[in-house]
Amino acid sequence: MTEIAPSGATGPEEAFPVPPINTSGLGRPLRVLHIGNIANNAYNNAKIQRAAGIEADVLCYDYYHVMGCPEWEDADFEGDVGDPFFPDWWAVDLGGYERPRWFVQGRASVCRAYLTAAREGRERKARRKWRRLQAERWVRCRTTRRARIIRWVRCRTTRRARIIRGVGRTVRVRTATLRVPTATFRVRFALA
Repeated sequence: MTEIAPSGATGPEEAFPVPPINTSGLGRPLRVLHIGNIANNAYNNAKIQRAAGIEADVLCYDYYHVMGCPEWEDADFEGDVGDPFFPDWWAVDLGGYERPRWFVQGRASVCRAYLTAAREGRERKARRKWRRLQAERWVRCRTTRRARIIRWVRCRTTRRARIIRGVGRTVRVRTATLRVPTATFRVRFALA
C-alpha cells in the first residue's frame, strides 16, 4: 500500500529528502549491511540510505515472516498469503512488484555467498545464488502440493543424513597396546 505523506510524497525517499553524503575522502560510496529485518525496519532504512547514495544491503536470514518481506511494504496485493510466518507470495497478485536485489532472504550461507559475489562483481555467480535463494524460498514458503512433496523429501533425506552422521560419531575407535612376551601389537577396536 502506498501512503501519501502530507507533503504529497509517495515514499520515504520523497517524504524525507536526505542530502547526499560526501564520500570523497573514502574514494568509494559508503556501504552498509543491515542484518535482520524485523517489521521491515532494515528494509525501510536501506531504501532511505540508497536514496542518499549509500550502498545499503539487507541480509535477512532464516526469517520469512510476512512483516519482514519487502512485498508487505511496497507491493499492492490482494488475497491471502497463508501462514504469516512463511508467506506464499506466489499465491497473490503482486501487481508486477519484484523484490530488489539488495534485499537478500534465505539461508545465511547462501545469502552471504550471494552478497559477496554481487559485491565482488562476479555477476554469473551472483545470478546463480539469487536463483538458488528464490528456489529455496519457494520450497520453504509455497503452499502447493509440489512444494510440500519437495519439503517432505528434503526433510526425510536430511533426517537420514543426520542419523548416519550420528552413528558415525557414537562409534569411537580406541587403540590399545597389548604386550605379549615375544612381541608388541597395536590393536584397534570400536566401542559403541
